[in-house]
Amino acid sequence: MPWRDEQGKLIGLVGISRDVRAPEDTADIPPALAEALDQFEQNMAEPTSPASLARASGMSPVRFARLIKRLYRLSPIQLITKTRVSAASSLLRETERSVAEIALACGYYDHSAFTRAFRAVTGQTPSEFRKLGKSI
Repeated sequence: MPWRDEQGKLIGLVGISRDVRAPEDTADIPPALAEALDQFEQNMAEPTSPASLARASGMSPVRFARLIKRLYRLSPIQLITKTRVSAASSLLRETERSVAEIALACGYYDHSAFTRAFRAVTGQTPSEFRKLGKSI
């Protein structure tokens, strides 16, 4: 979420994350789910849907959605989006790759769709995010 000063100027980002590899009780996470999510993170440019992740983890879409909601407090599509935006944020901060290249690497095949998704999660465009990161 954007963090703004009294004048409304963006001064930072605040967020909370939850790592599937570090749950309170590892018995809660089926190994096939952890593997499917890891594969998604390693191959983010590939088309991914909640249904494909459910299949990869050997679960029905309903069971998959319930487990993701319980573990992350997000819907599967929100988890996919936030994972992609998080990876894009790292690439924007740590590389000089173009925004279009980063969008493709994170599974977005349309620059404007990437910008909309990124802004919905962070409150700013990828270019604004990169510029802010360089000024800090």
